[in-house]
Amino acid sequence: MLPLTIMHDIAWPDLAKYLLLLLGLALLLATAFVILLRRQVRQAVAELAHGQQLLKRSEESLSITLHSIGDAVIATDAAGLITRMNPVAERLTGWTLAEALGRTLPEVFCIIDTGSRQPREDPAQRVLASGLAMGLANHTSLLARGGAEYQIADSAAPIRDAAGQLQGMVLVFSDVSEAYRVQASLAISAELLERTGALAKVGGWQLELATMKLSWTRETFRIAELSDALEPPLADGIHLFAPEARPLIEAALQAAIDSGTPYDMELPWIGAQGTPKWVRTQGSAVRENGITLKLIGTIQDISESHQAKRELELSLQEKVGLLNEVHHRVKNNLQVITSLLRLEATRSEQLETRAVLGEMQARIRSMALLHESLYRSGIFASVDLASYLQLLATQAVRAQVGDVAVKLTLQLRPLTMSLDQAAPIGLLVNELISNSFKHAFPAGRGGELKIELQALDEAERQWCLRVSDNGVGLGDAAEFEARCARSLGMQLVFDLARQLGATLSIGPAPLAIFELLFVYDAPRSPHISTRPAPLN
Repeated sequence: MLPLTIMHDIAWPDLAKYLLLLLGLALLLATAFVILLRRQVRQAVAELAHGQQLLKRSEESLSITLHSIGDAVIATDAAGLITRMNPVAERLTGWTLAEALGRTLPEVFCIIDTGSRQPREDPAQRVLASGLAMGLANHTSLLARGGAEYQIADSAAPIRDAAGQLQGMVLVFSDVSEAYRVQASLAISAELLERTGALAKVGGWQLELATMKLSWTRETFRIAELSDALEPPLADGIHLFAPEARPLIEAALQAAIDSGTPYDMELPWIGAQGTPKWVRTQGSAVRENGITLKLIGTIQDISESHQAKRELELSLQEKVGLLNEVHHRVKNNLQVITSLLRLEATRSEQLETRAVLGEMQARIRSMALLHESLYRSGIFASVDLASYLQLLATQAVRAQVGDVAVKLTLQLRPLTMSLDQAAPIGLLVNELISNSFKHAFPAGRGGELKIELQALDEAERQWCLRVSDNGVGLGDAAEFEARCARSLGMQLVFDLARQLGATLSIGPAPLAIFELLFVYDAPRSPHISTRPAPLN
C-alpha cells in the first residue's frame, strides 16, 4: 500500500487506475492458484486411482493365493473376529465365508483333544494376547459343522502392519487324518511284530550295505543277550556265532551280497553272557538293477526244539535198534520153525505128510522173507513190494526146481506198500508158485514161470499182479474147479484175495494165468529208518 502522503498527492483518476491494476494482479494470482490447485487435485485423484488399482490387484492376488493353497486358512482381525477363509477351510469347518464373517474363531473352528475329548484353547486369543506365533498340540481334532471330525495339524501367527501394530491373526491348518491312521496302523503293526517275534522267539535284522549299518529288533537283542541301546557292528554280530559256524555264516552273507542267494541255516550260537544256543538264521537280499542294496533276515532261538530233536533222534535210534532186533529175531524164529518142519518131513515116511510139511515150510519162509526185507531196508512201516517178491520168488523157485529146468521171469514195477497189503500178497504169490510147480511141470517138464507187477492207470491207484506159466495148463474148467475145491493152497489164495479186497481172475482155461487186481493203499505210517540223519 502506498503511503498516505503519496495517496494525498495522487489524483482520483490515477488512483482508480492504480486500484484496477492491483485488482487485476490479484485476479491473476487467484487464477494461477486455482490452476495449480486443480493440477494437484488431478494428481491426487490419479494417485488414489492407482492405489485403488494396486489394492484391487493385491486383493485379487491374495484371493487367488488363498484359493490355490492346499491348506486351510482362516484370518481374524485384532478382536479375534473372522475376516477371511479359503475354500479348504470352508470344506473342513463346514462354514461358508459368508456365514463365518464377523464370528469368533471358536464358533467356526471347534477343536478338541483327540484322546480326552476336552476342548482345546482358542489359538486366536493366545496369538493376539502374546503376539507370537504358535502351533497346536498333537492329537487335535476339528469338529466340523455337520458332525464330521478331522485330525488336524496347524499353526497360528500374528498379522502386523508396516508400523508393527497388531492387526489380527492368521491360522493355517491341514487334514492329517489319513497320516494319523497310517501312523497308528504302522505303530500297531510294529508292536504286533515285536510281540509276535517275542512269542515265537524270532528276531529280525537288516543290514544297509551303503553304510554297513546293522539294525536289530528287540527279540534279536534278547537272543543275543545284549541291551537294545545300540546295534552292534556286523563283525560283533557274526562273532556271536560259535567259532565253527562263523565261516558258514560269512560265506552265506557274501553269497547273498554278491548274487542275491538266500540262505536258511541252523547254527550254534553263543550269547553275550556266554549262554550256548542253537539258532535258525535266514537271510535274503533286496536288489535293484542287479545290485544288492540291503540284506534282511530273521534269527530264531531253536535251542529247545533242537534239544528235543536230538533227544527224539536218540530215542528213535534206540527204538530202531529194538525194531531191528525184533525183526531179526522173528526172522530167525521163523527159520527155526522152518528147519523143524523140514526135519519132521524127513522123518515121515508118508508122502502126503511130507508134502503138507513142505508147503508149510514155504508159507513160513514167505513170512520170514518179509521180515528179512524190512530188516535189510531199515524201513519198518512199509516194504518195496517188487524187491520182496523178487526175493520170495527166487527162493521159492530155488527150493522147488530140483532137476526141473524152469526159467523164472520177473517184470516188477517198484511199489512201496504197507505191511498189511504186502504180507497177504507174499503168501498168495508163494501159493501160486507152489501150485505151478505142482501141476504145470510134471515129470521133469521144463518151462517158464513169469511174475509181473504193473500199474493200470496214470494215478497208479489200480495195480495188477500176474502169475503165469507155460506148463501143461489148467485143463478142463470143471476139472480145475473140482481140484481147487480140494486144494488147501487154492482155498488160501481165494481167502487172501478177499482179505485184500482184490479181484482174482483165472485163465481163460486152459491157460495158467492168475491175475490179482487190487487198489493201492499208500502206507499211512511215516517211514522209520535205521539210518537217521546225522546229528548236528
